[in-house]
Amino acid sequence: MPVALLVAGLVSGCAGPEQKLGRGLNNFYEPIRLADMRHSIEQTAVYDSPSSSYTAGVVRGLGKTFARAGVGLYEIVTAPFPNHQDRDYGPVCTNYLTPKPAYRLTGEEIDGHFLLDSETYLVETKWEARPLSEEPLLVFRGKIEARSNVSRGVFVAANGFTEACLTAIRSGKQPNFFLLDGYDLVQVVEGRIDLPTLLREKLRLFAAKGTVFVRIDPP
Repeated sequence: MPVALLVAGLVSGCAGPEQKLGRGLNNFYEPIRLADMRHSIEQTAVYDSPSSSYTAGVVRGLGKTFARAGVGLYEIVTAPFPNHQDRDYGPVCTNYLTPKPAYRLTGEEIDGHFLLDSETYLVETKWEARPLSEEPLLVFRGKIEARSNVSRGVFVAANGFTEACLTAIRSGKQPNFFLLDGYDLVQVVEGRIDLPTLLREKLRLFAAKGTVFVRIDPP
């Protein structure tokens, strides 16, 4: 009977049941995708401490992963029926889960983070065909500030930055991140300098002189 109702609902072209079934299937496979797990580990490292990312972060991630799979199974089985009054097929458990698994949160996406000398740095990368303007860097500064007043970051642009961009970032408020470009990446990939050494030298100049962008030649 449930299968017959499900098929009837979908064949009739009802958008509500179709969306509910699709959302249920998407969430049911969360233990394979592990988006909530990755997101939980990252957020724990950023907001709590890097040392707890693979302990408390994993525990939180497991909880959300299996909760999402359970909600997905529920929505698959009950797809023909509304979740709420007034034939509302909207998602359930939104106080604990986002409607769909997402590694990035709207408005505060970051590409990742890394740990260097017991400090966590947020990372943003851009692979544009032209040198980057100042707008993405100003957005990145806001993302870092939204986390804490001691957070720092690294912005990587494969084709570098325009002079207007560098001028804008150097002026006004003190930047909370430093920059890498394609030249830096080539030096690392070709083995002329290792990445930790490059980052430490850039960080040293950033902390000592406020230098956001500087060429680091191999030793």
